[in-house]
Parts: sequence; structure tokens; C-alpha cells
Amino acid sequence: RMLGENRILELPVFFALGILCGVCATSLRNSIEVWTKFYKGKMPNFEFMGRVPRPMRPVIGSLVCGVTATKYPQVLFFGYEKITNILVGTKGDNLVSLLTLTFVKMQLTASSIGSGFVGGIFSPS
Repeated sequence: RMLGENRILELPVFFALGILCGVCATSLRNSIEVWTKFYKGKMPNFEFMGRVPRPMRPVIGSLVCGVTATKYPQVLFFGYEKITNILVGTKGDNLVSLLTLTFVKMQLTASSIGSGFVGGIFSPS
């Protein structure tokens, strides 16, 4: 019998997925708050960011996104093949790769939003 044939057996999987999504959402919200404080210069040791002209903050946010994309190009919009390979389990990709990309994408999204980057949530999609 396949798992899809008995829908009641799928409930624990979806329950766990719901909890995981809630943890990710809370983490993203907290990351946005941290990055916003960073760009406003309200974090200890990063007060100098408060003196950066406001129009320059999105430039810094886009630089963070671009520099990170040189190491992890999958964080940009064309990373679907990599994610598919991770989910299928081909080409040596594994769960660690998926978790790493998830973390990096969440941080870049938070950085983009915190800096006021126009791409905001879509740039590191």
C-alpha cells in the first residue's frame, strides 16, 4: 500500500510540515528585524550604518545579495534546477544543501527588505 492510498497516514507529515513552516516564518520575521536594525545603525558595533545616507542603504543591500550570489547562485531566481536536484536527490545534493540554501535565501530576503532594496522579497527568490 502506498502512502497516498491512506490519507490519514499523511496527517503527521503535514503536521510536522506546518510546524516547520511556522519556525521558518518566525525566523524570517526576526531576521528582518535584525537586518533593519543593522541598516539603521541600531546594532552594537554597527552604529556607523546609521550615518550611511538613506539612498545608499539599498545599494549596500543589493551588494550583499550580489556578493552572496557569487557563492550561492541558486539564491537568485534561476536556482530551480539545483532545488529540484536536491529534492530528487541527484548529483550529490542532499538535505544539508537544501537547509543551507533555505537559510541563505531567508537571510538575503531579510537583508533586502531591511535595506529598503526595491527588489525586496523578489530579488533573492
